Amino acid sequence: MQTLYVLAANIFTLAVGLPLQIYVSRILGAEGLGIYSLLDGSVATIVGLIAFGLPQTAVRFIPEYLERREYSNIRRLVGGGLLISLSVGIAAYLVVLLLLDPLGRWWPSIAGHKGAVAVICLAIPLSLASFFQQQALRGLQEVRHLLIGSSFIALVVKASLTVIGFSIGLRLLGYIWATVIASLSATLWMAYGLWREFALLPRTQNGAGGSLVPVWRRYAMVCYAAALLSAVTGSLDRFVLGIFISSSAVGVLMVVRQLQQLPVVFNQMFLMVGAPMLSAAQSRNDSVERQSLYALMTDWIVRASLPLMLFLMLFARPLLSLFGPVFADQGVVPLWIFVAAQFFNLASGPCGAVTMMCGLERLALRLDILSALLLTVLVVTLIPKFGLLGAATASMAANIFINTAIVILLRRRLGMNWWNRRFLGWGLPTIATIAVGFAVLATKFALGAFTLTVTLAIMYAVFLAASLLQGLHEDDLDLLRHIRSGVFNLNAEN
Repeated sequence: MQTLYVLAANIFTLAVGLPLQIYVSRILGAEGLGIYSLLDGSVATIVGLIAFGLPQTAVRFIPEYLERREYSNIRRLVGGGLLISLSVGIAAYLVVLLLLDPLGRWWPSIAGHKGAVAVICLAIPLSLASFFQQQALRGLQEVRHLLIGSSFIALVVKASLTVIGFSIGLRLLGYIWATVIASLSATLWMAYGLWREFALLPRTQNGAGGSLVPVWRRYAMVCYAAALLSAVTGSLDRFVLGIFISSSAVGVLMVVRQLQQLPVVFNQMFLMVGAPMLSAAQSRNDSVERQSLYALMTDWIVRASLPLMLFLMLFARPLLSLFGPVFADQGVVPLWIFVAAQFFNLASGPCGAVTMMCGLERLALRLDILSALLLTVLVVTLIPKFGLLGAATASMAANIFINTAIVILLRRRLGMNWWNRRFLGWGLPTIATIAVGFAVLATKFALGAFTLTVTLAIMYAVFLAASLLQGLHEDDLDLLRHIRSGVFNLNAEN
């Protein structure tokens, strides 16, 4: 049932979030969207620098403590982590306020947007608290409450306030206020969810020894080191684009990256459910279940996302045209490259999650360092000369490197194989879906928002039909039986 909740949330996010982004892009334009992206990237960088690996520690150890019924350890881990996150976030926000004037002199692009900076930086403590709560709820396997907050509540509040803000002429500042208030709403909702889950945990003192703090600290520091790399490189391309090309190019990059990230929701969907299961399998030292989960998640991730990736490749120009002519003129080829890189990423399966859940986090960190160095060199080398194409190429090269390296690491250290015969089932549905896409292009229909939506639905229907015609794997049948049973149980409860 958790997978169904995640699927429903992702469909809702796609149905509401994509039109919202198109609306925002048309109102703010590439220039305004670029300024927002630079501010948002700055906040994300700060959050990555001060998260200290606490959220990842929560999702790593909570499933293990649930398995062992060490409930007091869960309370200590979540309570301490949340307190640290909020304290550090508030302190960071106060520091930003003190530095507003120096920042305006050092960064001329934001000199006229000090109010916007002060508002968007409220997201620093909110993001830290929200991210930690999300991972704690994942560890507690309370996915439904997490999704209601992070997807439904946050997106409805953001969309509603954005429309109101634009209608009264706030534009960039209105969009920023909408984003911050949406984050606050989701944070409060998830805080309530954690409080409710804690109330249900038995009041036992089992496993309350203080020796676990060093264990948490060691794991958190490894995660933090990886997060530092991500914080430094995650927004580097938009900063370099802003310096050497223009804010407008940053706006185009933001839209292209958001489209590229659409298939990732399926990866997040299965990781949200599968990562705690990997942790539990690791605690039992069950290598067979670990390998089965890896193959199963890889197959489902690819099959769920492949029609969308094919749609993005075939209909890149008409889709980008919905955002505005500038996005279509500059973003088509970069989108192709980003989507190709995304396919390689998703086809590699949840390899990164396996390393973090199965004790290989230190070795994975070394690979992350090499990948970050490669990405940094490529970004600062290619973007000044090739602009958006350079950003896309740099991202693709780093993506291929890190995923290939981790797959090799899993084979050598855990004996896990990437290939599974079930992956042969991707072939026929892919061919059928591509044929449908070319058929639509050949009709010369005006490819507006409605036509593109119908086309995407048809491509998914064809992919599903072809998959059913060639037969389902036994694991798929087990999943369908589990879903049917869960739906019937849910209806009975209601």
